[in-house]
Amino acid sequence: MWSTFNPEHGKCTIIWKIENYTFANQKKAGEECNIQFSTEMIDYTAWSLSLFKYSKNRSRIACSITRCPGGPESVTIAFKLVVISPLGTDVELVNVANYTFIEKARYPPQYKDAPITNCVPVSALWKGTLILKCYLEKVVCPISVIKTYFARSRIEVVKRDYVWTLKNYNSGKLFQKILIPLKHRVHGMSKLNIVLYAFEENDEYLRIHILSDDSGGGTPFVRCKVSLLNSKGNVIISLEDKQIFNKCPRHIWNFPNFITGKMLNLDQNPSGVFHLSFKLAVSLNVDSQKEQNAFEFYENLDIPGNQNSLNNDLLHLYADKKLCDVTLTAGNKEFRAHKIILSSRSPVFESMFQNDMLEKNTGIVNVADMDSEILSMLLEFVYSDTFVGKDMDTAIKLYLAADKYQILSLREDCSSFMKSNLTVRNVCELLIFADDHRDDRLKTAVQDYICILGSEIMETEFWETFVVERPKLASEVLHKISLKYLRY
Repeated sequence: MWSTFNPEHGKCTIIWKIENYTFANQKKAGEECNIQFSTEMIDYTAWSLSLFKYSKNRSRIACSITRCPGGPESVTIAFKLVVISPLGTDVELVNVANYTFIEKARYPPQYKDAPITNCVPVSALWKGTLILKCYLEKVVCPISVIKTYFARSRIEVVKRDYVWTLKNYNSGKLFQKILIPLKHRVHGMSKLNIVLYAFEENDEYLRIHILSDDSGGGTPFVRCKVSLLNSKGNVIISLEDKQIFNKCPRHIWNFPNFITGKMLNLDQNPSGVFHLSFKLAVSLNVDSQKEQNAFEFYENLDIPGNQNSLNNDLLHLYADKKLCDVTLTAGNKEFRAHKIILSSRSPVFESMFQNDMLEKNTGIVNVADMDSEILSMLLEFVYSDTFVGKDMDTAIKLYLAADKYQILSLREDCSSFMKSNLTVRNVCELLIFADDHRDDRLKTAVQDYICILGSEIMETEFWETFVVERPKLASEVLHKISLKYLRY
């Protein structure tokens, strides 16, 4: 399709999502998070977008654009860089009407040249995620053709939760140590040691030291929230702090003192049992990059930590087939499970097992309209609350199964997978699917995708067929596109 485009008459749009941006914000001045892209729209040139720590105010991040080697000796473009705000409005950072780039040229030329007005504001964050949109246009072009690119970066973060029980605390006699292994080795740091102690009988605070076993491969950034809980699990006091570990073995982080001996007084908690909750997030500011067709701009982006012990135990219970009291069948396969677990996760199963139905009396549930692979994935989600998307066809089948049994969290996970895997070929099919199942969030995401790509989709045979089969739905999309352009 793109062979008909004249690269001398081009525009392009790059939409870049940076997940866990708050961890990138811990980098030292001058360090960057960047992506590279190539576009045939502007003389087949390659470009790099970068974020870097603003030297005059390190709480803000500035942006730059660099032309990579290759292509003509020079190219003159107009460009604009904006932040897509969670409130739905764009915050303009850079707007340049005319700038000539030779190979390896950069705008602004130096970090220090970026004015404070061109820095990313903290208010642009949504659950730790930043979304930037960059518009490029070749100057002196009588005809314009626009192409949109999507890029996604993620600052890799490892999360660990740990609860430590203190019994019969006695100031001056406490010296305890735990080892918290990280799920993945974070560039040289494979575990953290936490030490609790009190120096003397009259020591006012319970002291917490956090030690890295080794960090020779980099400078890990660690964020930790410590909470003191009573025997019932209620929070008495909590504090969050952060630390960058040096490139040396046995770096010691003296966590700020905040738990006093009075808080651990047995008169206030006669059982003598307290709990310390540690929530740790570790990152080396390494970003992974992924090109994709599209993504939902502001989805639920909380990064899951390691599966908690309850989910792990339930999944082991299902895998070991212990104490099962019901059998589900699909095709020629049988799956043994537990009525109480199924009932707690699905109102449909709950009604089935509580009322005087065949399934309650026989202990057998025949799932005739579902293949065995989908039923297996459904049950794994019921026990583990974890969904791993394979392909669009599987996600659609699992969505329908979740809808039938009213497992809303699984249906939402399948919907999110669909939003992140939209293409020109499947967008019309998914719009019909969302409309048929009254999934307004999925429908809105698909419509937004069509609005962004516009002519790319409307020049396809898929769109032509869609307009004939669903004219009312097509008119909704066209109305939304017209409103978008009337605003400009």
